[in-house]
Amino acid sequence: MTKKRYIALLRGVNVGRAKRVAMADLRKLVEELGYADVRSVLNSGNIVFSADELDPGAAAAAIEEGLVLKLGVAARVM
Repeated sequence: MTKKRYIALLRGVNVGRAKRVAMADLRKLVEELGYADVRSVLNSGNIVFSADELDPGAAAAAIEEGLVLKLGVAARVM
């Protein structure tokens, strides 16, 4: 089975001072969730990654939870 590419859009990250996230930390978080070929898009808070077919809602929820638990940032993920 070939992996598909997905994008995670993080709302309000790195726009002001309140929700600053280092892209290296964000990439590491997404990799630790089991996704592959993780890349960040500039300093936008957006991530592109590969995975076998997955439920996008479940992936977004997992990334949101990881943001809060590991990075201390609450942000919506689409």
